[in-house]
Amino acid sequence: MSDPANPRILGHLPLPNWENEDVSVSGDGDTVLISEFTGTYMPVIDTSNVALPRPVGFLPNEGGHIVSCVDYRCNWVYGSEGSIIDLRDKTKPTLLAKGWAAQLGLPRNGHNVNVDAAGIVTTDTTPMAMLDVSSPARPRLITTSDTKDMRDNRTAYQHNNLRPRADRYRPRTTAKAQADAKLRDGELVLSNGETNFTGQCEDGSGPFATYSAKNFERGRKLAVLDVFRPVSGDYSDGDPAVNALGCSGHWFTERDNRVAAGWYEHGTRILKVEPSNGQISQLGYFQPVVGSASAAHWIDDEYIYVIDYLRGIDIIRYDRSKPKPGKQRLDKSWMAKLNVTDPASASERYRCRLVQQ
Repeated sequence: MSDPANPRILGHLPLPNWENEDVSVSGDGDTVLISEFTGTYMPVIDTSNVALPRPVGFLPNEGGHIVSCVDYRCNWVYGSEGSIIDLRDKTKPTLLAKGWAAQLGLPRNGHNVNVDAAGIVTTDTTPMAMLDVSSPARPRLITTSDTKDMRDNRTAYQHNNLRPRADRYRPRTTAKAQADAKLRDGELVLSNGETNFTGQCEDGSGPFATYSAKNFERGRKLAVLDVFRPVSGDYSDGDPAVNALGCSGHWFTERDNRVAAGWYEHGTRILKVEPSNGQISQLGYFQPVVGSASAAHWIDDEYIYVIDYLRGIDIIRYDRSKPKPGKQRLDKSWMAKLNVTDPASASERYRCRLVQQ
């Protein structure tokens, strides 16, 4: 990807995998983990030679919907539903009898675990939890979010999260620092909510949320700051308010306070997050006629790769010099596919018409 507009394939490995929603890559780039959708098996891929990736290990019957390396060499792995996997021997993955959820008394309803630049894990459970994994087999609970706060703001079910500039975080050690209302580096958590297959946008749908992590190291709970949601339609013309998957956020990445997020049939959304207070605004969008965007990855300040269930990989260019679209245009863009039937939404529309009849 040295030339982001013209990526070049270096190697590939066919796998009999029903769905590969996400991968986890070790810090040294030598190991890739792939989780099967239902968490029933986990291949371990050696990518030390990128031209010839090869399977070296396999964990049957367990793992997680999403599995994540929690250290540089991927010697330890956390599964999204609470498991811990010893991967010091890549050829023999070993599941620990007691995972992180059981050890810490946390729920097993997570979708992902994110390891930030400071090595701290934040889980997408309800409540969310921040974990010290410096001893991966025996994690320590640092803090959680407030479950009532999440439910009052309709931010569960969380899909994935990020803590930008986590490696720059410094605890507030003086009274003056504590009194400063502005958030500092590492004190902001970004999170997207997955609410697909609902058939319409409701007041709890697709929440992209920001949380304050101020004083998290002292056990202070993560607190919701702002919530951004998709714009909805209705059923008046015989079509559902949104398409089959569209009323939901999914995988997102952040770069320089700008978020690129896959929003299924609602395309790719570019959001701005104010780092000092977590306020969210929309800057732009990429809305193809047929498509279902699963993930949006910043490659540099200009290019974004979008993984799409229907289109494959879209390479889009974001021009920061262009003016932000007006609210009317942005709102209209969410409904651009209301009368478009594509493969991912056909069955939903059919069910809707049956109900009307």
